[in-house]
Amino acid sequence: MVCWGERSECCLHSLHRLCFQTETMEHFLLLLIAVRSVATTSRPLEFHPCQTVEAEALCQNRDLNIIPTGLPFDIWKLDLSVNRIKRLTMENLTLYHFIQYLDLQSNRLEFIQPGTFASLSHLEVLNLANNLLDLSKYGLGRLPYVKRLELSGNSLYTDVVEDFLKEAPLLEELSLARNSITKLSDHTFRGSPSLTHVNLQHNIIIEIESGAFQSLPNLSVLDLAMNSIPCISDFDLKQLQVLNLSKNSIEHFLMAESEEEYSLQWLDLSDNNLLYFPLFPKRNRLQHLDLSRNSLQGLSPPPSHLEGSLNRNLQTNVTKSSLSLHLTELVYLDLSYNEITSIPWEFFRNMNSLRFLNLSRNCLHSFVIGEANMLNLLVNLDLSSNALLNLSLAWGSLSFLEHLHLQDNHLQNLPSNTFRGLNRIQIISLHNNNVNICWGTHWPEDHENGCTSFSRINTLGYLYLHNNNIKHLPPHAFHQTPLVELDLSLNPGMSIHPEALSDLEASLTNLSLKGNRLLSLGVNLSRFSNLRTLDVSENQLTELAISSRSLSLETVDLRNNQFSTLQQTSMELLNGTLRTLLLSGNPFDCCRSTEVRWLAWVDVPDKRSVLCHYQTKDGYSQAQLFSPRPSLCQEGTRDWATWSLLLLILMIVIFLTIVVALGCCLARRQKVKGMFLHHVKA
Repeated sequence: MVCWGERSECCLHSLHRLCFQTETMEHFLLLLIAVRSVATTSRPLEFHPCQTVEAEALCQNRDLNIIPTGLPFDIWKLDLSVNRIKRLTMENLTLYHFIQYLDLQSNRLEFIQPGTFASLSHLEVLNLANNLLDLSKYGLGRLPYVKRLELSGNSLYTDVVEDFLKEAPLLEELSLARNSITKLSDHTFRGSPSLTHVNLQHNIIIEIESGAFQSLPNLSVLDLAMNSIPCISDFDLKQLQVLNLSKNSIEHFLMAESEEEYSLQWLDLSDNNLLYFPLFPKRNRLQHLDLSRNSLQGLSPPPSHLEGSLNRNLQTNVTKSSLSLHLTELVYLDLSYNEITSIPWEFFRNMNSLRFLNLSRNCLHSFVIGEANMLNLLVNLDLSSNALLNLSLAWGSLSFLEHLHLQDNHLQNLPSNTFRGLNRIQIISLHNNNVNICWGTHWPEDHENGCTSFSRINTLGYLYLHNNNIKHLPPHAFHQTPLVELDLSLNPGMSIHPEALSDLEASLTNLSLKGNRLLSLGVNLSRFSNLRTLDVSENQLTELAISSRSLSLETVDLRNNQFSTLQQTSMELLNGTLRTLLLSGNPFDCCRSTEVRWLAWVDVPDKRSVLCHYQTKDGYSQAQLFSPRPSLCQEGTRDWATWSLLLLILMIVIFLTIVVALGCCLARRQKVKGMFLHHVKA
């Protein structure tokens, strides 16, 4: 509209009216948009401090003391962990009736209004760990829909637990860890018959009544670790698959005999006070058995007065071998850290599925497999840290063994063919014994010759023989044995034949000869084209002779030897492959080892500890080899030149003095002689 001339007032009036109508329309539209926005987001207008991501409300660690009311109504997960909430009422949660996952752990909850959780028809996971629920007088009320409940760390005691669980018909997973429960009665879990997983670790349980778990027909996993249970008698949970009883005070474990098969597959009895090997029913599916850190002294059955209903017809003359008859499916057996002095080889006769056997840290003096085809699925055998004097393995046994740990024993006169029958052996650890090595080019006929053969073991890749008091490494010691890693360290005084490591040129990558007091290696390293790591520290070597570029060394340890310098030609041949070089503890000559400083491509981790000595007028002093000070050697050179010049001048002076003196004497004699002749003529 345009106002012009006489009609301007009318035009102005019309303009004001039109502007008012337009403004009113804009306000109406804004109000409509706001209402529509609220309606579409289902979000109350109150402010909330949480982060919402895809129907998940993340409110953890926000210093909240109440449940916020400004969250979307359709959230399925609400995380309120690590806050200061003390009370929980129906009013707090009725806004969010679609919640499936509610996390209230690490608050200060001490009151929950009865019926609060019953009104949440979608709630399946409820986490109330680390609160003050022991102060609650009303428990949790009905939990008609919850399938997973976390109640750990609430100082709950025996009677309270029953009240908390009396109406949880669909509950499948329950954690009561880190509470103050002392007893499990036959009605503790009656209100939650659907339980499959129960975690009761780290309580003070000393008594479990008969029938405590009978109301749980689907129970498959039970964790009772870190309690004070003294014994398990007439164990009859046939449906249970996993049972953890570690870190208790159990002295004996007895399972009730039954015609029905036990489903137990995983049993942990470690860190207890077991005196006898547990007895198992004939029909069982046990695969994992951990008996480590107990007080077992042998594998004999418990005395008859402890057997109870297990096997009332068991005769007192039960043989040790019969114990193995009921462990035919066992895959893992750990007997480490006990006091076992002997194991009859018949014990393993029917353990046809065993793959891992740990007998370390016992008191065994002998280990014998006296029959072929025994333990033929065993992959890992650990006999370390015993007192073994004898090791005898029947030919044809242990045919799948890959790892054999024999370190820290007293093995000395092993049969020479001990390891040749192990068709798949990859690792043998024999350190800290007294094993001697046979020649590799001929097979010793006498098994009492006091040496062990490591030749013709075509699967062996890793051999550890440090600290075996080996005095001589014979020629072809590892003939047709493709070792990748060989540790011969800490055998002081050992002599090495030049052909001792023949046949390893193509396979060996790691070699340790540390601490053998070697004056020279005696082996031509240049032939070992795949050698990557060489440790010859703590010897008496003065040189590292390398004559070929075919060597691909990456790490060399030369510490604590007698090197005064490094041969420049050897270092140049390693240029391009050498990455790490350790040099400390050698008497380097500062003025003869200048070539060491230009090893710029090499990492020297102990660079600051590498010292060298140089001559001064007062004797010898030390300096850091890799902190170049040319003046040290220049000063010494200059001092020597000065003294040499002074000495030369002194000698010249003395010579001239002598010449002058002789000249004077001769002149004086001529003069006297002339005077005498003149006098005679006169």
